[in-house]
Amino acid sequence: MMIPREVRLQFFGILFGILLALPSGSLGLVPFPADFVPPAAESSPADGSQAEMREIRYRSALLFFFSNRSVYPLPIDPSHIRLSGQEILATDLEPYGYDFVPYLELEPLLQEWRIRSGNDLHFDFLAESSRELSLDRLMVADLVVYADRLLLLIRAIIPDSGLMAGVDVAETLIPPEVWDSSAGSQAAWDKEVAKISGELARRWLEVTPRKGQQTLVVLPVSPAGIEAAQADLSTHCLLRSLLRLERWVMPDPSLVVSSLLREGYDPKRLEPMARRSLMSRFNAESILQSHLLSYGIKTEQRGPRYESEDDDGAVGSSPRGVQLPLYLALMMINGDSGRIIAAGAEYMEPESSIGLFGVIKGVMMSRRIQKGTDRLVSRLPYKEDL
Repeated sequence: MMIPREVRLQFFGILFGILLALPSGSLGLVPFPADFVPPAAESSPADGSQAEMREIRYRSALLFFFSNRSVYPLPIDPSHIRLSGQEILATDLEPYGYDFVPYLELEPLLQEWRIRSGNDLHFDFLAESSRELSLDRLMVADLVVYADRLLLLIRAIIPDSGLMAGVDVAETLIPPEVWDSSAGSQAAWDKEVAKISGELARRWLEVTPRKGQQTLVVLPVSPAGIEAAQADLSTHCLLRSLLRLERWVMPDPSLVVSSLLREGYDPKRLEPMARRSLMSRFNAESILQSHLLSYGIKTEQRGPRYESEDDDGAVGSSPRGVQLPLYLALMMINGDSGRIIAAGAEYMEPESSIGLFGVIKGVMMSRRIQKGTDRLVSRLPYKEDL
C-alpha cells in the first residue's frame, strides 16, 4: 500500500521535532571540550602543504576566458565580466603564491598567436610567453555562464615543460535577479563572480611534478549528445582526479591536440603514426582517451525553473548535463602497440532536484561528474601494478 506523500512528510516532521527536543545526552552525543580545534579539511588552504606553498612565489600569467551558454542576452557588457573576472581571480589567487603580470603585457602575445580560448594553446605560444615574460606558471581560466549557474574551470601549466601543476572546478547557482537589466546588475554580476572565484581560490592546491613519475598523455573528453562546455568540465574533472593520485605527470590536453594537428593527425582518430608521434613528443608510454555520452531527457528530473517540453532546453532551464543521465567511458592504451591496457565506464544518473521534506534543491553538475571520474581513475592500473 502506497503511503500518501503528505502523510510521509507529516511523519518526518514529527520525528524531526522529537529529535530536536531530546537532550544531547539521550542520543549518546558528547559535547566537544571548550578548547577543541576541528581538523583542517583535506583541501583547506590552512593545511601544512598549502601553507608552505605560500612561501613560494610564482611569476604567473592569467588567461581568463568567458562564454555565455544561456539563451538570455547578458544585461551588461561581456567584456566587463571578462576583465572584472580576471582581476577578481588574480586577486584571490595572489595570497597562494602567484605574482601575476599585467594583462596588457600578455595581450599582444594572445593576439599574435591567436589564442581565443583555453583550448588554443600550443608550445610556440608557451615558449614565447615564458621567454618574453619570464613566467613560472600559466594559469588558464574559463568562466561559463548558464541561466541558473556559473562554472569556473582553471588549470595551471608549467611553461617550460607544458606539464600540468594544478586543476580545479567550481560551480555555483546564481539568482534570477542578475539577469535584470537594472542599474545594479553590474554589481550583482561582480558579486557572483567573486563568490565562485573565492570558493575556488580557497581550496586551490598545486601538485608539483616529481622526477621518476610516468608521463600520461590525456586527450580531451570527446562529447556525444552534450555541449562542448560540459565536455570541458568533464576534462577538468578527469585531470583533477588524475593529479590527486600523484602517479602521473601530464602535458596539458590542449598541447596534445595542437601537436597532433600540427602533424596533420585527427585527434579523434588515433592512427598508429599519430600515437607514435605523441609518444615521441611527450616521452610517454600510455594515452588516455575518454568519451562522454548523454541520453534522452528525463522529465521527472527537470529543474524547478524548466519552462518548456522542448528537449533542447528553454529560457531559465538548467544545462542539459544536469538533467540527463550520462555515460563516461575511459580507455588507456599503449602508445607503441595500440594495445588496450585498461578500460572502464561509469553510468551516472542525474540527481533529483527534490530534497528532504520535498524541498527544491540546486543540483550540481560538476559534483556528479567528479564522482564518476574519481571512481574510474581509481581503477586505472599503475606501472607498479602491471
